[in-house]
Amino acid sequence: MGLPVKNNSFFQFPQKLRVGEGILLQKTQEVEYELKAVIEHLGGSSSGHYVTYKLEDSTWFRCSDDKVAEVPLNEVLNAQAYMLFYESSFGQ
Repeated sequence: MGLPVKNNSFFQFPQKLRVGEGILLQKTQEVEYELKAVIEHLGGSSSGHYVTYKLEDSTWFRCSDDKVAEVPLNEVLNAQAYMLFYESSFGQ
């Protein structure tokens, strides 16, 4: 077997995600989700560093170890996402 390779392709993801009828929990209406956090991996397949972007009270923050900084939404949406976290507005 060869060495693992990290896929560095950019994945465009939305701030608001709408899931339509019949796709989620047999609901008949559209459900909207809002992006709440993004985890980004910096580095290669065998080493690197994780950074988290988190939405708190309509402000985005970039968290890297003990450094926390306010960032614009544009920076979040241009992150090389490793994991995305959305929260549903259903039932609120």
